[in-house]
Amino acid sequence: LISWLLVPFLWLQLPVLTAARILQLALGALNILLAESFIRKHTERKLLYSSAMISATSLTLWFSLLYFSTDLLFLLLSLLLLYFTEKGRIYKKTSWLYIGLTGAALYLCKAYGLPFFAAAFILILAREYFSEKKMRKQLISTGIRALLVFVALSGIWIGILSVNYGFFTTGSAGGYNQSLVGPEMRRHATDYMGLISPPNETALSAWEDISLV
Repeated sequence: LISWLLVPFLWLQLPVLTAARILQLALGALNILLAESFIRKHTERKLLYSSAMISATSLTLWFSLLYFSTDLLFLLLSLLLLYFTEKGRIYKKTSWLYIGLTGAALYLCKAYGLPFFAAAFILILAREYFSEKKMRKQLISTGIRALLVFVALSGIWIGILSVNYGFFTTGSAGGYNQSLVGPEMRRHATDYMGLISPPNETALSAWEDISLV
């Protein structure tokens, strides 16, 4: 997903590193805005609010300027999930659509997003089900619809990956990372293989599909 978000900047012919930094700063700014709304809602003391905002802003800015990874995007989508599942919003007519889209985006951001969203959303539904008895039917309807949107959109990408690899898979990054830090760790492939040629004619680098290494 973060690669797709870079496309508009690259279409404007911006240097890759510049485009990546602009995207990270934009994601960081959105994270700070969402975090501020949660902090303001759950904090009554001005000193605590100021301290929390200084911490959130400084950490986000530091990460945005030094790193390029999917972590800021994953955090933003996680905050959106909390936003759409708050008590005042989860019962709205269109909430199921936003929740399902957010869940699919979490998976497209990181393969870890699939079990993360499924577990988090089911726990949120269980909490609401036992705390709000009057609107259980609407809650169940919202949950089923959101999960259907999530499964439908995620299924498209899972299908593409599975066809590409020749077996069912939801992602290959976990296996690669595990082999990188596991008991028989050999560090990154480039450390002992040198430069690696792209996996196919249209790939820009070996990192397009590092799992083939």
